[in-house]
Amino acid sequence: MCIRVADPLAELLETPTSAVACAGTREAFSVMSGEVTVVTVVTDEGTVDLDLDGDGVIAPGDVLSSHRRPRCRSGGAADAHRRPLALTHTLERDSDTLPGRPAPVGVRGGAVSGMSVALDTLVSPREPEGLRGRGDISDADRSNLMRVMPTKGGRVHVIVIGAGIIGLAVGRRLLREGHAVTILDPAPASGATHAAGGMLTPVGEAYHGENDLTALLLASAQRYPAFIDDLAADLPAGTPTGFVTSGTIICGVDAADRGHLSDLHALWERLGLRSDQLTTRQARALEPLLGPRLTCAFHAPDDHQVDPRLLAAALMTALEARGVQIPSEVATAVHPGERPSVDLASGDRLEADAVVVANGLGAAHLGGDVGVDLSAVLRPVHGEVVRMTAPPHLAPLFTHTVRGLVEGRPVYLIPRGDGRVLLGASSREDGAEHVSAGGVHDLLTDAIRLMPAVQEFGIDEVLSRARPGTPDNAPLIGRTAPGIVLATGLFRHGILLAPVTADIVAALLRRGTGDLGPEAHSPDDPLLTLARCADPDRFAAGPLARTLWKDTP
Repeated sequence: MCIRVADPLAELLETPTSAVACAGTREAFSVMSGEVTVVTVVTDEGTVDLDLDGDGVIAPGDVLSSHRRPRCRSGGAADAHRRPLALTHTLERDSDTLPGRPAPVGVRGGAVSGMSVALDTLVSPREPEGLRGRGDISDADRSNLMRVMPTKGGRVHVIVIGAGIIGLAVGRRLLREGHAVTILDPAPASGATHAAGGMLTPVGEAYHGENDLTALLLASAQRYPAFIDDLAADLPAGTPTGFVTSGTIICGVDAADRGHLSDLHALWERLGLRSDQLTTRQARALEPLLGPRLTCAFHAPDDHQVDPRLLAAALMTALEARGVQIPSEVATAVHPGERPSVDLASGDRLEADAVVVANGLGAAHLGGDVGVDLSAVLRPVHGEVVRMTAPPHLAPLFTHTVRGLVEGRPVYLIPRGDGRVLLGASSREDGAEHVSAGGVHDLLTDAIRLMPAVQEFGIDEVLSRARPGTPDNAPLIGRTAPGIVLATGLFRHGILLAPVTADIVAALLRRGTGDLGPEAHSPDDPLLTLARCADPDRFAAGPLARTLWKDTP
């Protein structure tokens, strides 16, 4: 086996596996750890690592990724301004496969000959603050803070800002499409995902005037079983995903609640959503802990649940298994263009072929230009949740998600199957980030009216988070500027919409690299047609007055 590196400034270098060859002081080349997984090119201007997709297999169309690592010279820190290197790397391999590696898909006999990829290295406008005086960075950062050029097969490098459920699901979906993915988040899955209930309830979330959004919710709910099965295939055996197909009971307490839910039931039937009207006795037969004061009940057998904390952990495990780390970097600004870029709080700038903005309310605080004035569109809707534990003699009797109306206030109780119960969620737009005593009081009072046994539950945690709402309660998913895709504003639907959001973003990227173009909303594509209700362009004309915002159901 041999690998050849052709440098336009130096002679051809040739080296066998696991050897190092040098040409004067201009350039050195090495193959690391006995397998063709990392190539390091060293010049008097710095070090460039070339990572062959992390799979150790050289195949046609492999993306070679790079990261500029400053070198400290004897006189001080590396130069702040360095000219880019333009290298052409020709990789040749005679053996069928590398040791312990399968043959590349689509390569006859695993042989590769004459594969060339043009690569120019990432040059930061200034040296990152965290690197000054060090001359090195961590392995995790080196593998993620990279720039990857598009290949002829359409594979691109995508930066995903945000590692909540949406960012993680999008990142994994794009990775499975064959793209190189960088996910940025200083505290993965610690925002709205950390407090979310995880109800997968398109029926329970169907409201008048939101038919298009309901169709999107239903499409995502129908994707969930395959989404979970596909995720489980990348996980060690026995890793929990938190997905439970237990169904949901929807009930009301007083006459007004009964009238409201009866109207919604008529809507569900018109939309073809599966729901069955129950007598209160039938409801208590399904869920014995329900109280005696119910006035109505409905069963939504296809409305399920997932534990967002377990799901987020599973997604991160699957991403790590494919070599994706999530560096603790804060994105501060986004710049559109043929090569969109992201500014980091460290002072570095990353370039890619596309940037997906999926950091919830944080998107409204990004500098640069994302194509929409998100500060005028996104609104924080705070809510409290209470995590509880049912005593052992009651836990087996609580198996369905229970959604209720109590004097017009929505409340839900979600059993996790192991005694843990989530009670939620209040909804307020006062801007206060603390836990509201009044919100917690209302939740507990209403829960006890629905299910008196809650009085015996232990309280483990009370927390508050803000959901990213929009004026019409629909999300923002789509292209907003060249190379920029939004996936935010999912309000209370973030967990439910994760699979379809990931599919929509992947479909948009399949339309092209960098500038996705208006043809992404072709009526010939059912998925993107379905996603029109989430098109951010509906707010592109200018900021909306808060008086026009739709009330939260």
